Amino acid sequence: MTNSNKLTPAPFASENGLLKIGRRVFLAGAIVASLGCQNMIRRGQSPEELPAEVAAFAKYDKKLTNGPRAIGEICGLYGLDSLKVHGISLATELKSTGSAPIESGQRAHLERELKLRTSGESIDKLMSSKDTELVIIEGMIPPGAREGDTFDLEVVTMADSTASSIENGLVLTTRMRKMAHLGNRVTKGGISATAKGRVVVNAVFDSNYDDSADKKAKHLHGYILGGGKATADRPLSLRIRGDKFNQKTALQIARALNTRFQRISRLGRDGVAEPKNDRIIEIQVPRNYRNNIGRYASTINQMMFAENAKQRQQRLSDLETMISEPANSALASLQLEGLGKEALPTLKRALGHNDSEARFHAAEALAYMGEGDGIDELKHAAESNSSFRWHAFAALAALEGRESAAALTELLGAEEPEIRYGAFRAIIQQNPEDPIVAGDWLAGGFHLHEIDTDASPLIHFSTKKRPEIVVFGKPPTINSDFLYVESGLTIRGADDETLSLTAYSAEFEKEQRTCANEVVDLIRALADLGYGYSHQAKVLLAAEQDQMLSAQIAINATPKLDNRRRMADSQSAKEKGAAAEKPTRVSSLMNLFKR
Repeated sequence: MTNSNKLTPAPFASENGLLKIGRRVFLAGAIVASLGCQNMIRRGQSPEELPAEVAAFAKYDKKLTNGPRAIGEICGLYGLDSLKVHGISLATELKSTGSAPIESGQRAHLERELKLRTSGESIDKLMSSKDTELVIIEGMIPPGAREGDTFDLEVVTMADSTASSIENGLVLTTRMRKMAHLGNRVTKGGISATAKGRVVVNAVFDSNYDDSADKKAKHLHGYILGGGKATADRPLSLRIRGDKFNQKTALQIARALNTRFQRISRLGRDGVAEPKNDRIIEIQVPRNYRNNIGRYASTINQMMFAENAKQRQQRLSDLETMISEPANSALASLQLEGLGKEALPTLKRALGHNDSEARFHAAEALAYMGEGDGIDELKHAAESNSSFRWHAFAALAALEGRESAAALTELLGAEEPEIRYGAFRAIIQQNPEDPIVAGDWLAGGFHLHEIDTDASPLIHFSTKKRPEIVVFGKPPTINSDFLYVESGLTIRGADDETLSLTAYSAEFEKEQRTCANEVVDLIRALADLGYGYSHQAKVLLAAEQDQMLSAQIAINATPKLDNRRRMADSQSAKEKGAAAEKPTRVSSLMNLFKR
């Protein structure tokens, strides 16, 4: 059996993926490019690569309106970029695979961080131990993030490190800041996030080595799933351009947005927009759009303000015609979504259209408006159309209610790994407390979920968002002939239904366990012995490779954001850029901490 998805060397795009844009061109599709809006990211800022859920909306490239009545025609929407933050910390519990850092700017930076929590004597002992390693950390805080939201972290060692591995190292809590080169100086921003957690090295899920140097590099480069935590909100903002608009314009735009969108705040239900002055309107992201910022931005960009009743009625009539045209149905559905309740009858009628794409876009818009009439259409798209699968799952997750949850639950029993795991992630996004996806946090520092369906067995590992093992279908088992041996751990079949585990500590103390030969029992027994996410993956991948496992293993079997040719070409270009950047990627990251 083979893995359904290959892990990329690092979970972050390269810095060479930055986009060059002109005065009237949007960043990589951050909102409908052709509405004439200027650069979405404020001038003077080096724009990071936009998150995929924002960039996906590059496909909307037609101008549907004339005159400065669309919000996107007179405003730029800012804050759609991910905020790159950096930190430095100490990876501990490395079992003699670390090293003592030499005197450097990075070491001095780390010592200052450690002094916030540790005495001077303890710092010296920690830094000189082979059980620790100085690591550089980078993360990307997504647009619209709120205080407390988590994100993935990339972890690397220093180029002159003599460490052999940072696998499963526990990175101590540290602060993360935005940093940038300005001439010969490195400027540091305020604290934007904190970082901590267990390291999963690239070698765990990518065991193909070109040579010993490549093998070592993959043991010194990894990530912490969900290890970053934002310390402040990242709201979006609209900036009004031109001199002919005034405070009245800002109030009109804010009123249009607050009439259409609501959010739940500490004070109850509230509007999303707040004018800060006659040029800037701060906007929050409603809950149902938090996993699809690109759609929210596109809908705002095409909304009208200061539109009288007659104009609104005429536009509604025009859009009813447009949504029935496959080439225009996506754009028309966004405008109808922006209109709000008045557009519901039009969208519901579009569900009966002969064209499947028109039906899908109507169902998608209805879902973000809290209407479940198109659930069957979204479920069908998730099952049968890979181009729309990501969008279908995002829409189903945004739609709260029993019918949406029931549709996602049915999809958990599909045979295709991408559909099963896509449904799982959508349920987690919709309601993490849903009993169907309830799991356990095991001592090894990861989530274990058992999804009971009639489908064939599937074991899924994630290298994004959080460390989790999801076991789908009939309980998978380990063959009685299985033998796994590594330093300090031996697993062998005791009989047809039992496995024997023997573990040795650093002090050569022996611990033994027996468990049933079902995979879930083995996972729990290993966790009881202190073996975490990395070791779980290595054991089960070895069982699969030796054909001793009665299940398929999938890694990151997530639906692709957009499989249509245009987006595929864009992704290919990004991957080529990342490959070209790779040799200087780590050194560039480390240089930020030299001063």
